[in-house]
Amino acid sequence: MNLSEEVSKTNIKILKINNLYLHSKYDPIKEAKRIAEKSYKPHHLHILFGYGYGYIVEELINLFQFNEPLLIIDPLVDKGLLQIKNYSYSRLYFYNSTNIL
Repeated sequence: MNLSEEVSKTNIKILKINNLYLHSKYDPIKEAKRIAEKSYKPHHLHILFGYGYGYIVEELINLFQFNEPLLIIDPLVDKGLLQIKNYSYSRLYFYNSTNIL
C-alpha cells in the first residue's frame, strides 16, 4: 500500500492511497460540508467508512442537533497509519479489529 500526503489547491492536507485521493484535490472542506449536509439525518446513527483527515467527521459533528452517534470504521486507523484527532464529542466511536473504542 502506498500512502502519501499532498496539499489541495486550497492549501489543506489531503491523503492519497494507491493513486486514489481520499479528499478533494481542490477544496476538501467544501467537499466535506457538502457530503455531511447530504448525509445528515436527525435522530439516526451515522456510520462513516474511512476517516482520512477527519474533515467529514468535523462537518457532521457541526450539523448534529440531537447528540446523534457517529461510528467510524477505518482499517488505516487500526494499523496505526492514521491518527484520530481528539474530539470532545461524546458519542463518537471508532471500530478496530478487536473492539469499539
